[in-house]
Parts: sequence; C-alpha cells; structure tokens
Amino acid sequence: MREQNLIDELNRFDTDERFALEKCGYSPDDKLEGRQKEIFEYERKSLREKIAANLSNIKNWNKSNSSGVPPRFAECSFFNFECRTETEKNIYQKVCNFVSQEGNEGVLLMTGAKGTGKTHLGAAAVRDTLGRYISMEDLIYKTERKPQRERG
Repeated sequence: MREQNLIDELNRFDTDERFALEKCGYSPDDKLEGRQKEIFEYERKSLREKIAANLSNIKNWNKSNSSGVPPRFAECSFFNFECRTETEKNIYQKVCNFVSQEGNEGVLLMTGAKGTGKTHLGAAAVRDTLGRYISMEDLIYKTERKPQRERG
C-alpha cells in the first residue's frame, strides 16, 4: 500500500505543480518567479529524490525483512516520520545523526512513553543501516528464558 502511495506521489510531483508547491512548504496558490522559482525547483528536485529513495528502500526492504521490525512498522522511514513537538524534532535529529555516523556499529536504545515515535524511528534506523531491531519486551523475555548459567 505505502509503495503504491509513493509511486502516485512521484507521478503527482512531476505533473502537478500545485501539489509540489504544497509538499515543499509553499501555498499552492503562490506564483514564484526568478530566484524564488529556482529555489523551489531545487527543493522540488531534492524532495522528489528523497521520495524515490524511500520507494527504493521499501522495495528492497519488502524483499527480505528479517530485521525484527514488527510488521505493522515495516513501512516506517525517516521520510514519513512526522515531528509533532520540539522534543520529537530533537529526538528525530539525534537518531538521524546516529544513523549517519560512518562505520557505526553501535546500539541505539530508546525509552519513553507510548506513542512518541520510538518504534517508528527504530524501524527507520534499522532500514537505513540494515541493522537488527529488538523490542524491550523481546529483550526481557529472551533474557528471562535463558538458563541462569548462560546469563553470567
């Protein structure tokens, strides 16, 4: 479903200038000229490339999803995460910075209240790094299930 939505969005980006204006943060009724038009075209191209990259990631992701990401979050990415608060914007930026570190083989542990985007951002991070996702519930369950001598 998300894959088809992105294909439709790419097509609209190419054919519907009002749609592209709105997606780039302008009013659909704006009449851009000169330098402002150049900036918009650059933003349009950049955002279109992000959508295309996201579509490519989803296609590759769907081929083999052994990442541990819950199926409900399989279509989550940095591109489709919506920051609703300043705190979410800061967390989003920190996770993006963590993921973009060269040769990063670290562990990212996120805690917090339900509904704040932890699983969405975790799934996006796993997708971008081809890493492995494990929930706290799974981690606790697997640790509790190990015999005492294996836990150390």
